Amino acid sequence: LQVYPNPAVDEIELSISGLETAQSETQVEIFDGAGRVVRKLVIDKSENTTRLRQQIDIIELTEGVYTIRVQSGSIVVENRLIKVKD
Repeated sequence: LQVYPNPAVDEIELSISGLETAQSETQVEIFDGAGRVVRKLVIDKSENTTRLRQQIDIIELTEGVYTIRVQSGSIVVENRLIKVKD
């Protein structure tokens, strides 16, 4: 799971590889520093692919460090995101 830009101001792009091809949905959750889910979305994979790119608007998040968790079937990956002011 790659997150860029990082640090980010208002939008990020996730680049995800190694996904299970049979899964049609990929779940993305963003957690704040206290472990609370602050954003959750489901990405529908229309193709039978193991790679995915997704842009996510983060403008509503406050400054801080977040954890992004991506789950596709039994595969779960995490990465950190640093949100900064413009």
